[in-house]
Amino acid sequence: MDSSPTPATNPAPTKGWRIYKEQGTDMVGEVIAGRYQILRRLAKGGMADVFLARRSSPKCYVAIKILRSRSPESRRRFKVEADVLSNLQHPGIVRALDFGETADGQSFMALEYLEGETLSARLARGPLQWREAVEYVIQVAAAVHALHVAGIIHRDLKPDNIMVTMGADRVTAKVIDLGLASVGAPFNDVQDVRFPSDPPERHPTLLGHPIGTPPYLPPEAGQCPAEPRLDVYSLATTLYQLCTRILPQDAGGRTIRAVCPGSDAPDDLSRLLQAALAADPNERLPSADHLRRGLEAILAAHPRDTRHLLGGSYDRLEVLGVGASSIVFRASDRWLSREVAVKVLRDAANEDDAIRFRRAAKVLSALHHPNIPGILHFGIHDEQFFAVTELCTGSPATNYARPNNHLRPDEILAVGLQLAAALAAVHAAGVVYRDLHPGNVLIARGETPRAWIFDFDQAQVSPEFYAKLTERWATPPEERQEPKHEKPLHAMDYAAPEVRGGAAFSAASDVYALGLLLYRLLTGLRPFPVTGGEPVPPRKACPACPRGLERLLLAMLHPSADKRPALAMILATLEDEQAELVADLAEREDGDAKDPEPPAARGEQVLKPVPADDGTVTAEPATAFVSTTAGVVAATTSDEGPPPGVRGVVVDPAPDRRPRRAPGLWALGLTAAVSLAIGRATASGDGAAEPDASALVTAASRTDDDRSPSSAVPASSPDGAPLVASDATPAAASDGATAPSLAAPEAPSDAATVAPDPRREGSRRIRRDPVTPDEATAAAERVVPSLRACKDVPRRVTADLDIVRGRGVVTALNLHTPAPDDPAYPWHACTQRSLEGVRFPVSETAGHVQIRLSLR
Repeated sequence: MDSSPTPATNPAPTKGWRIYKEQGTDMVGEVIAGRYQILRRLAKGGMADVFLARRSSPKCYVAIKILRSRSPESRRRFKVEADVLSNLQHPGIVRALDFGETADGQSFMALEYLEGETLSARLARGPLQWREAVEYVIQVAAAVHALHVAGIIHRDLKPDNIMVTMGADRVTAKVIDLGLASVGAPFNDVQDVRFPSDPPERHPTLLGHPIGTPPYLPPEAGQCPAEPRLDVYSLATTLYQLCTRILPQDAGGRTIRAVCPGSDAPDDLSRLLQAALAADPNERLPSADHLRRGLEAILAAHPRDTRHLLGGSYDRLEVLGVGASSIVFRASDRWLSREVAVKVLRDAANEDDAIRFRRAAKVLSALHHPNIPGILHFGIHDEQFFAVTELCTGSPATNYARPNNHLRPDEILAVGLQLAAALAAVHAAGVVYRDLHPGNVLIARGETPRAWIFDFDQAQVSPEFYAKLTERWATPPEERQEPKHEKPLHAMDYAAPEVRGGAAFSAASDVYALGLLLYRLLTGLRPFPVTGGEPVPPRKACPACPRGLERLLLAMLHPSADKRPALAMILATLEDEQAELVADLAEREDGDAKDPEPPAARGEQVLKPVPADDGTVTAEPATAFVSTTAGVVAATTSDEGPPPGVRGVVVDPAPDRRPRRAPGLWALGLTAAVSLAIGRATASGDGAAEPDASALVTAASRTDDDRSPSSAVPASSPDGAPLVASDATPAAASDGATAPSLAAPEAPSDAATVAPDPRREGSRRIRRDPVTPDEATAAAERVVPSLRACKDVPRRVTADLDIVRGRGVVTALNLHTPAPDDPAYPWHACTQRSLEGVRFPVSETAGHVQIRLSLR
């Protein structure tokens, strides 16, 4: 804010009154500090005035900036600005020549005189041609980057604070007015070393309100300490305004050509500005140098002279991406008449970047996967390395990781399968990717989404990788070049917890990054703050997320590397969930088309929706029947009983849609019905037939409170005899085999159905080979009916088992350690009891297996 007018130097003629003048109106002709004669006022700012002055010795024009405010804080900031401008030597920053006070105690600063105009004055005559505006901002971005390297954030970049001057051979843009700059430790530390006897007075910036000009500030301004991405946002806002005469927030995200139909600004310029204007600072271009290099690449891709070919073959068409050390172009191969992607290393003199660039080309050459672009050529042009790869369509995954624009669950499954398969190929080649984040993934949405991983510059290669290369003259291991300095990837927000803690990158850390990427693509949100924490279940943000996918993502984000699933398990789980979605869709579309009869007439269970107090909708059974020809007996809740020729049915709904069955008469009726359907018994050691409890337990025989295998009891008729369906075959007690059951028509093999009786193990030859996964799966199939009855059980169960002498101990259920008492997994206890009650083939060798059961 402006302070009160400056008192006059001469006393007022009227006794008791003083005459105050507005500073600048009558300063023409005054001499400041005995050597600067004021000629005219050039500009008036919020806190200071700028005058043109003539310096007496040496003779030259200067600009005198006089501070109007007399507050101590304003005077301190003014002195800091003078210190910064006096010590920074950059062609894009105005220089300070002198500092002092006027005769009446006002602070002043003498600056080099720039003959020209501000960009705001130029903009007042109309929008700039895009190439002209880009050339100005390239120069300003270089100057701003120099400020950032020195530890200074400008905080007030806008057209008013950029001067354009005409030099001998070119127009130059310079940054002026650092009055609101934030000066950090790098600059202060250097000053303390240079001038130890005069430590400056420093005040940390108080958070809570933004400093600068609001339309040019990003959303986080004032809420966190200033850092380089604040200036990146302001500079991008300035460039957009120079090209359109309106601010980007008033344009609603439209491209430059959409706002100015007559402009020929390329779309890649608008895309670069969109990246620099991202509301989330983590998604924004990280530095002014990134912005500068991107703008230079756009000028190179759209030259006025279109005859220039990179490497003699490639005509650059547009900029696709700007990386930390390289630029990627969409280009046309002049001789083969095809479009390709050309990646150019910006500075081949940086040996570390050159080593990484060449190594990434070797990695691409060794990989052959449909979701990794293949390399076509590698060469040098104008002392710059370049690599030519296949051109992948689509947009950066960053575009689909936002709350208002993210992928559907079915798209996530497709993209996840492709990315996981690509990572598996990378790991198989002896490479750890290390740098998986939305900026390094391309996604093409459509009927069948496609995804690609690119940019292997930060990949970590192993000796196994080099051993697989086809090299005529292989470089000995001791002579292989490695970068002397690695990029600080351990500090990135996608780095796994163990990597942040100092551990090396591994396949498990790539799994973590993939889980984080898929979570963001599914929800548009981060599962936890950048600093880490407990992930929020994806279904809270995406209710349509399949439970299996939710469990998988949470497992991939586990803080312990050894608890995360391997890529093989991830692929299998994603395939299962994708098959479930396809099956569900087919059921919805074709369910009634094949059989027009009502569900009750077809013998299916009829469910009626029942809204609950919490807003969810559950289902309760109405009446269900089936024809007696099916050989299955069931019950009904109807008071009228089954129709003629029908004995009843219970059709188990899909597990994820299973209704909450109310206990009482309906459950009792179903229990009695199941007893009629039992046609299986096992032979005890003394030859007496006893019912097999695992076969007696079905989904229809229990309620939510009574669904565990231990609660099953043999059903019997009123006279105590077991009830068997009329067409069931009695079990043969002689060899322990079981007769086929109508409730479970698929009879497993003998080895899987009946394990040797422990009392007779001494009389039988016990095998030495451990139980195989196929044998364990076949044995576990017997308890599938009981598993279906477990509350909220998923449609597919993956169980890890330690099997010792025919008995199994469950160590994991769907990638989680069994949690019988955890309300988030109500099916764990029931499932664990059922699986640990299975008799597996007996072996003297303990083994660990993983089985997968489909409960449809």
